[in-house]
Amino acid sequence: MARRKRIEVGARDPIKRQLAAMVADAMRERHLCQYRAATRMGIDQPKVSHILHGQLDGYSMQRLIDFLIALGCDVDIVVRLAPRSRKHGLLRAGTALSS
Repeated sequence: MARRKRIEVGARDPIKRQLAAMVADAMRERHLCQYRAATRMGIDQPKVSHILHGQLDGYSMQRLIDFLIALGCDVDIVVRLAPRSRKHGLLRAGTALSS
């Protein structure tokens, strides 16, 4: 059974960290070393190491999503109205990768 992780945040940096964690999860699920993951992602191995260690300056959310797609992940983006009890919406990231 797939385990579902979810975070709720309003800022982008926590989402980037969550996307980087999903890259690590995808690599683990696919049994990819940093070199093989880098080849699929179109970057060099030291950049994969930086991502895995949370050094995300210079990486947009879009680029991290592109890396997930290159690693064989489907990425779904869902937009829905917030409940009337809240004025503002939330930004969430989650994964259903099995572990």
